[in-house]
This record gives sequence, structure tokens and C-alpha cells, in this order.
Amino acid sequence: MDTLKIFRSICLLGFLFIIYACASRKPTNFIYGSFKDERDGQVYKTIVIGKQVWMQENLNFATKHGSLDYDKDPANAKLYGKLYNYSALPDACPAGWHAPSLTHKLLLDYTTPQCR
Repeated sequence: MDTLKIFRSICLLGFLFIIYACASRKPTNFIYGSFKDERDGQVYKTIVIGKQVWMQENLNFATKHGSLDYDKDPANAKLYGKLYNYSALPDACPAGWHAPSLTHKLLLDYTTPQCR
């Protein structure tokens, strides 16, 4: 019973956040930049949306375990980046970066209504 109350509270808070975000939308200014992954020297395009910095390109870092090329073709990695299983994500992400959560995705959607 307590778990159900907690779940309902979380859902209510999420709903209130969405209502607040929808009511307080302002035009978004995008700031473009780049990031160099010091581990392998690859450079990725970045964009600042709201207060978050996002990579504009898929990550293409080869981890020891859990990363692979789409269709097992190394040429696809240059176009699409690598594919990672969940356990490889901590090793795949550069220092200071992480894979986005559902909360990040929702925040992005409500920060950039013109991009939907």
C-alpha cells in the first residue's frame, strides 16, 4: 500500500512539473560548440539547450566490452556511432557526461516546443 502511495505522489509531481513547464515556456536560444573526447581524440558537435549541454552526434567510443558497430560494419560507426549495452554506458561516456534519462528527455521536450 505504501508503494502505491509513493508511486501516485511521484506521478502527481511529474504531472505538476509538466504543467509548470508548459505554462512557463520561453523561446529557446541555442548555443553551438564542440567537445573533444580526450580518450580517443574524436570531436563531437554540442548544443546548449536551456541549462543543459547535449551532444549533437552519437557517441563513437569503443569500450572493451559491450560496444559494437551497427550491422557489424565499422563504416557504420562513422555515420551512426557505436551501439552500447546498458552495462557499457558508464565506460562509454566521457568524464563529466552521462546517458540521458527519461527526465532529461522530458525536460528537453518542454524546453524546446518548436522542435517537436
